Amino acid sequence: MSVSGLPGLHSGHNPLVRIILALAGLLTVSLAADWLQLAYSTVCFLVLTISLGLSVRPIVNSVRLMLPWTVLFFAIHVLFTWAVGAGRSFSSVIAGEAIILARFIGLSAVMGVLLVGMGAQRIVDSLKTLLDKSRWHSRRAEDLLQILRLILVFIPQVRREYGRLERFNRAFGFTPPANLGQRVRFYGANLLPVLSRSLARADQLALVMDQRGYGRVVPRGQLTPVPFRAADTGWTLAIMLLMGGGQWLF
Repeated sequence: MSVSGLPGLHSGHNPLVRIILALAGLLTVSLAADWLQLAYSTVCFLVLTISLGLSVRPIVNSVRLMLPWTVLFFAIHVLFTWAVGAGRSFSSVIAGEAIILARFIGLSAVMGVLLVGMGAQRIVDSLKTLLDKSRWHSRRAEDLLQILRLILVFIPQVRREYGRLERFNRAFGFTPPANLGQRVRFYGANLLPVLSRSLARADQLALVMDQRGYGRVVPRGQLTPVPFRAADTGWTLAIMLLMGGGQWLF
């Protein structure tokens, strides 16, 4: 499938294109004034996701993961709205506020495109390549990119530490958490050890970077240049036109 005659980019597109798609999805879902605009944004987002060669499975998994919490927060919101509403029936409150639930679900779906296949180093390399192309060299900008990389790496690192801990427990015959309540207790009980290991790894990385002289020379290089090609520009324009069109058409 393609959009506006653009070929599917699959895994070869610049990671910034996916970030632009996610930002456009978050913006349009949040600003959808009615069901028609929300439906238009949903269809365009799914079409663009598939056309970019991205899997929809992370989107489904993200919605499934967040759905219980989304319904809970929506129920709290509806009860509060009904309590403070002047004479409104409970059914009318639900009918009037249902689009908020749809927005919450849509936001969860949009975040799913960022969960899989977004390497922190590749994102930083793509931003660094743009800086090099523009010949704009700033120590503060490059420090900011490195902080961004550490932030993007930290959460996956915590998830990997939990994965190692679960495999360790299985090796010793412990039963893995089977439901949401057990997983919440498991994650909460092991949060401090996991964070300690992750911070220790970050400290080791900082020492290695200091020993190798990182930050003493500007501009700094990147592991792999990731250029923003003409096809990436075309995809960006397609995302902006399609996702933003709902605000003008409806």
